[in-house]
Amino acid sequence: MAIDGSTVRLPSTEKIRAHFNVDAGETPLARVSQCHDVLNRMVLDAGIGPLNVGERQMAVDHLLKLGSGDLLLLDRGYASHWFFSLARQCGVELCARVPADFNVSMREFAESDESIGCVTLSPTEKTWEEFGSIEAESGVGLCHAPLKLRAVRIELDSGETEYLLTTLGDPNLTLDDFDKLYHLRWGIETGFRTQKLPVQMENFTGKTPHAVLQDYYARVLSCVLAAGVLPEVDEVVQERTAQRKHKHQANFKSILCGVRGYIGQILLRFN
Repeated sequence: MAIDGSTVRLPSTEKIRAHFNVDAGETPLARVSQCHDVLNRMVLDAGIGPLNVGERQMAVDHLLKLGSGDLLLLDRGYASHWFFSLARQCGVELCARVPADFNVSMREFAESDESIGCVTLSPTEKTWEEFGSIEAESGVGLCHAPLKLRAVRIELDSGETEYLLTTLGDPNLTLDDFDKLYHLRWGIETGFRTQKLPVQMENFTGKTPHAVLQDYYARVLSCVLAAGVLPEVDEVVQERTAQRKHKHQANFKSILCGVRGYIGQILLRFN
């Protein structure tokens, strides 16, 4: 799985500004957050709220819906002591990208010649302030002690260096494994792009908070249904193009357009 956030532009009305805490004169924006099954292009959980609600705070709701055996990929901005602690309490494994100067221990690793090492993640002064609110919100007791995590250095083809922090301790995992693993997180980026362009997430049909919420979740649902039929359609495409020189695959945008025309029938069938 992968968690990430984005923003969507809202209609500029007094009710919407009040609901999403947008000050007068500011561009009306909302923060959206989602958890994706990146292997199956499936949105597992989604939320929308005011822009002043942080990505990590919204990610707590997603994390609490995961459990033992789940592996979560995170971009910069999510890694923190309390988030890793909450994931550990939920039985969720994490792999998160962090900057080289994330903390003192990470900086020492970045300055070394090691490709895979161990770093210590200790609570900061800000983390101590957040513990109470996170424990109250999640209902989960957090570990306040320093955490021992695995650090990974990956040299990209562009010449840049990528640093990962992970709870995965399997000694058989190689640099290539971590490179391929973290690359899967790109699936949530393309998912947001699909929602904003072909799905037209920001093209709201009404000018009230209710309309915004209804449109957002309805469009997420259409993406979920399209992802659900994608494997079967892809199988048909593979069969029909088996003799061609290049490999073909199903067009997700086309599937999405087709599914949206049948959403009513699909929902009635499951009613």
